[in-house]
Amino acid sequence: MPVVVKKRLLDLIQDYHQNYYELVSFFLDGNIANIEKEKKSVNLLKMELEQVCLDDVHFPDQIGDIKHWYLEENKKTGNAYQDYISRRQLGGQREYFKNIGQAFEFLIKVSPIKKVDGSWLYSIVNYWNDPAFHDLILIYLEELGLGSAKSNHVCIYDDLLSVLGLDDFELFLDDEYYHHAAIQLALGYAPPEFIPEIVGFNFGYEKLPLHLLITNYELKELGIDSKYFNLHITIDNLDNLDNGHAYKSLKTLEKLCVKYKDKDVFIDKLKRGYALNQHGITSLQIINNLNLEDFVHKILKRKALIGQLMHNEKQQIGCKSINQWLSNPDDIESFINQLIEKNGSNLIKPLKKVCFGN
Repeated sequence: MPVVVKKRLLDLIQDYHQNYYELVSFFLDGNIANIEKEKKSVNLLKMELEQVCLDDVHFPDQIGDIKHWYLEENKKTGNAYQDYISRRQLGGQREYFKNIGQAFEFLIKVSPIKKVDGSWLYSIVNYWNDPAFHDLILIYLEELGLGSAKSNHVCIYDDLLSVLGLDDFELFLDDEYYHHAAIQLALGYAPPEFIPEIVGFNFGYEKLPLHLLITNYELKELGIDSKYFNLHITIDNLDNLDNGHAYKSLKTLEKLCVKYKDKDVFIDKLKRGYALNQHGITSLQIINNLNLEDFVHKILKRKALIGQLMHNEKQQIGCKSINQWLSNPDDIESFINQLIEKNGSNLIKPLKKVCFGN
């Protein structure tokens, strides 16, 4: 191994990671041994789990109550979605994405999580010889598309971003957007002591949320391929008694429960894992805080660091060349206003068309 590469790996393994992006990069680095990733996962998960307040976790105390609770939660979600449909049919506007630009912003901001979809189940494959884990392993394999890239959840999302011209925009995101992705990857490298937490997390992830239904509806309405989101609606379904991920998760939970003598400890760990679904920036929080103008400004400010040297001086916009505008990040807002005034540009066009060329 080259000295430079070895030094980088040692730095990744030994250093305390200052941000979540570094943690995600660490877990995704194929040159780092799984044993080192396991150590890092234990540290991160212990820190995250210590922050969980069980009094705030809405989850049954008895295994036998979980199915009924889940069905009731699904019923509430279904009723809320029908209320949404009724509002729309009566002439109500879209409630999540006012325009295609906001939809693009959402797709970019959730991409760090979508690009590690299913990763929290990776460590479960180590228990392939135990029938109790077969349903979870099958869920993991289905997340991977059962060997087909066309059905691989991560590939489907990558293809969506590529078609829309939004690939690589996640590199401009603030670090907190990588928080939840780091947790998922940590679960994927967690040792056996975290099995109940993984099962609890998975059950929470397979629970059908209202925002997924509305997101799927509004993306289709905007002409955006919603295959990725629709896929999770159809497979995360307890009523699908043969193939539904939620049903498989429930069966696994029931099988594993008998392996633990102390049922209270098992439920406690299950709840804490379930609660990890809310750590980091959630999809609903992203939707509720969409700010396309601010997001575009941040992207252009970062691009300006390099872009200020890449344009000719002939074209003047508002008495300045493009390079002059880009030389001062504080001028970006004024520059965008000049572009809008000069070219009729606006922020609801695809971000790549807003970002300038020569």
